[in-house]
Amino acid sequence: MAAFRCADAGFAPATGPLIATQAMRYIDEVRKSRISVFHFNSAACPPCAAVLTEHERRLMLAVHWARRGHPARARLELMLLCEGNEIAHAMARLTALSRALPAPADAAPGPAQTAALHPGAPR
Repeated sequence: MAAFRCADAGFAPATGPLIATQAMRYIDEVRKSRISVFHFNSAACPPCAAVLTEHERRLMLAVHWARRGHPARARLELMLLCEGNEIAHAMARLTALSRALPAPADAAPGPAQTAALHPGAPR
């Protein structure tokens, strides 16, 4: 429920619930792919929440790289996070989440942006 409250506060009303749902689906697929327990620090403990666990860091780095147009780097973080297990479903959910999120200012240009910048360039 906290994810929905955060999404409502941080995103437009039309996109907040979608982002929260996609984030939960992503985390659920990661959870299903892992064998061991996912370690996280409690958000209710400010000193604890100030430090990311390795698992939290990898989860967020995968989102970071997916949003910036680097799927190979995102896939690597997911492979490490999921302990070498199957990541196809988690990667699909990560892709859906990154599409739902607003584009970051430092995102790598995708094919559509590249074509707009260089109309005569081969694709």
